[in-house]
Amino acid sequence: MKLAIGRLLSPLFLKNPQKPLIITKRFYSTPGERRIKDILTEKLSPSSLRVIDVSGGCGSMYQVAIKSKAFQGKNTLAQHRLVNSILKEEIRNMHGLNLSTEVEDDISAGGSTTSS
Repeated sequence: MKLAIGRLLSPLFLKNPQKPLIITKRFYSTPGERRIKDILTEKLSPSSLRVIDVSGGCGSMYQVAIKSKAFQGKNTLAQHRLVNSILKEEIRNMHGLNLSTEVEDDISAGGSTTSS
């Protein structure tokens, strides 16, 4: 099957027609993603939260995007410090954390976006 897909698409899409084209999409969360989501949901009650293990599933690097009213009145540094303090124990076992925070306004249409 993989070889057939590679051959079918090779003239148009593949640089190397000898290698099959494999497309995958994850439809599950890793245990680390679920744990971070649970902790941030409990502490910050976000209106929007996305946690992705970008280390290939080993749990060493995460990308977190969060929108919460808890960030109101805080600058970007203070928002990130708040998240870092909440995830202090988890961060000890990570290689890195890519964090994006956003303030949830009372008017849901327009929020102040901050990220790093």
